[in-house]
Amino acid sequence: MRLFIEYLISDPLYFFSWILALAFSITVHEFSHAAAALRLGDDTAARSGHLSFNPLVQMGASSLLMMLLVGIAWGRVPVDLRRLRTARPHAMVALAGPVTNFLLCALFGIMAGGAARLESLLALPALETARYFLRVAARVNGILFVLNLLPLPMLDGWAALCAFWPRLLYLESRTAQTVSIVGVLLIFFSPAGNLVWGGGLRLAAFFVSLLPPA
Repeated sequence: MRLFIEYLISDPLYFFSWILALAFSITVHEFSHAAAALRLGDDTAARSGHLSFNPLVQMGASSLLMMLLVGIAWGRVPVDLRRLRTARPHAMVALAGPVTNFLLCALFGIMAGGAARLESLLALPALETARYFLRVAARVNGILFVLNLLPLPMLDGWAALCAFWPRLLYLESRTAQTVSIVGVLLIFFSPAGNLVWGGGLRLAAFFVSLLPPA
């Protein structure tokens, strides 16, 4: 199995585009959770310093290291559900991150389409590089959007589901961990993973296509 960090030598543009887009997108994703929680009455994340665009705060050193090695990373924002008294604010906080990724996917995708249009007119090397990065960023956010909506423990789809089915919060930790491990294995080592990656890529491609080359 090829380590992601090998792309640093074989394809440095892809390597740096991916890690920059992923670190930025996860950081903004987690910031959105913290901002939504604060607005809806829970300042736990704010008091913990998560109203920040610092990747070290939102992702942590171990997540950043994994991103460099295998191209996968994560973040986590503390939320006190007791302060989000009803299902609606709980779900809104949970979904704030994926919604942010959806909006970033749209933004980067449309910008990639715009860069492609300019590139067809001006043929500048810098526009080609910009278009490549923006397309990668759109794909990263499309994948994060689809992935985080999955109803698996530790993902936002699970948290949103718990908002309307609170009994899931009391799922035994070992059972929740097993469900997560099985889900991750299915995503990365079975055709089911193609639905996640493919869905994210198709979403990004849709937004890119909104501004076709002139």
